[in-house]
Amino acid sequence: MADNNTVARPYAQAIFEVADSAGELAAWSESLAIAGQLLGNRELIDFLGDPAVSDPQALEFLMGLFSAAGCDKLAGGDKKGSNFLKVLIEN
Repeated sequence: MADNNTVARPYAQAIFEVADSAGELAAWSESLAIAGQLLGNRELIDFLGDPAVSDPQALEFLMGLFSAAGCDKLAGGDKKGSNFLKVLIEN
């Protein structure tokens, strides 16, 4: 099985390129830092990994959670952010 860092690298590179090209590195960095703290919660990971939770449900839940936490780029107000979350959830 692949190392988590190896799996995450292409996603990290892609979101860096999106943020850099839009001149939004600071905003993306802040949102991703908050998201990382939230996703460090084992109960949240277990909930999202539950087969009874569909991808659309997980996306809606995360966008609401990220909105409440101030993750502006991942909270649904930015189409790139919601698309990024969709890809992560699907994969």
